[in-house]
Amino acid sequence: MTLSRSSSASSPRPRVLVVEDDRFWQSVLKEELESEGLAVVVAGSYPAARQALNRGRFALVVLDLELDRSAPMLEGERLLYRLSQQDPHPPCIIVSGKGTVDLVRTAFKQYHVADFYAKDTFDIPTFIASVREALG
Repeated sequence: MTLSRSSSASSPRPRVLVVEDDRFWQSVLKEELESEGLAVVVAGSYPAARQALNRGRFALVVLDLELDRSAPMLEGERLLYRLSQQDPHPPCIIVSGKGTVDLVRTAFKQYHVADFYAKDTFDIPTFIASVREALG
């Protein structure tokens, strides 16, 4: 079953922004989300994600916390803050190899995070279930 909202060809597909710098993870996430009938935009950096968000609204954002290993802070967290300033702000699902318990707890409380997945234990069916739930 796909997530398409209607069988009408004129009905737009929900747009999802994937913010991930690793090409392998970009491919995995994009493929799985598109197989669910979603329109996927991929941004490989914080600036590219900001640019995509300035060009249009998204029903969901899937993001990695560590986008630039040389950055002094987690750029994914910066993006979560920016998203929280939007009205309305889209739900976010974090898929990351980084994330302390405190950071994840803060993300859930302050930034409208729907779910968190560690890359080393990533499970596609569980992720897709979270996507479906976040999109309602």
